[in-house]
Amino acid sequence: MRGSETHELVFVRLKDPSALPTKSDGSVDEEKISEGDKAGEIADVRAGKSATKDLEQTAGEYVAICNLVEATGQSHDGMSSGGMAGDGMNSSSGMSHVHYQRGMVTRFTVT
Repeated sequence: MRGSETHELVFVRLKDPSALPTKSDGSVDEEKISEGDKAGEIADVRAGKSATKDLEQTAGEYVAICNLVEATGQSHDGMSSGGMAGDGMNSSSGMSHVHYQRGMVTRFTVT
């Protein structure tokens, strides 16, 4: 992955990402997604690394999201990311930024 942050890809069978259930911090509540709609995940890919995973899916509409929540000033791997003060939402650990809320979501179709 390019950039300086760790990311993940969560695949969900769903046409509209705005229908995803969210938590109070703005991240997607993955526990509220039905098992039948969970299509797979590639977890925690650090900056500069890559990952692949084979997933067999039925035809339909899907979304892929990064659902990581990071404390402001810290990337997911604990390295300082800087420059994000005030960009996030309040959480019990202070300020954070939610990758999903920052637009890390895409739609795609399996045919």
